[in-house]
Amino acid sequence: MHLITYHSKHTGFTLIELMITITVLAIILMIGSSLTRSWIDQSQVNNAISSIQNAISQAKAKAIRNKNNTSFNEAAASVCIYPWQDSLEPKPKTVIKVVYGSCPLDEPDDALQSFELSNITIQQGASSLNCLDFNYVGTLVSGSTCSSTANPTLTIGKNNETATIIIR
Repeated sequence: MHLITYHSKHTGFTLIELMITITVLAIILMIGSSLTRSWIDQSQVNNAISSIQNAISQAKAKAIRNKNNTSFNEAAASVCIYPWQDSLEPKPKTVIKVVYGSCPLDEPDDALQSFELSNITIQQGASSLNCLDFNYVGTLVSGSTCSSTANPTLTIGKNNETATIIIR
């Protein structure tokens, strides 16, 4: 009695094994890219918060110096927030500038401090925030055209990532 043994000379992967492997890799890449995008957005929101807090500190320090001899209800220094779009660069930016006095309508060239934030929204309640005015003691000017509340809550966001800060 002879036993016939058959040995396959084919080594490698079948088409089904390759398709399953590619599908699993595609799922892992999609999950990883969405987590990476979220992480980058949160990092940019944190950077924006730091920039805004830095601008506010600078404006308060400039206001306390009271270079323009302003009264208590006038802005000695301001944090100005300008939307910025360049035709050569399609991504919108937000430019934050610190100036003596109130914010001018057009973006000033002679700002004391300037920060650029890429594609970040800054809102107070339901509306976009334009500026924060500080009087000569470094507190927000109440009833100004910038912020009507004494301690505004700002919402800073990008895509689905947001954070809030309260200005004191």
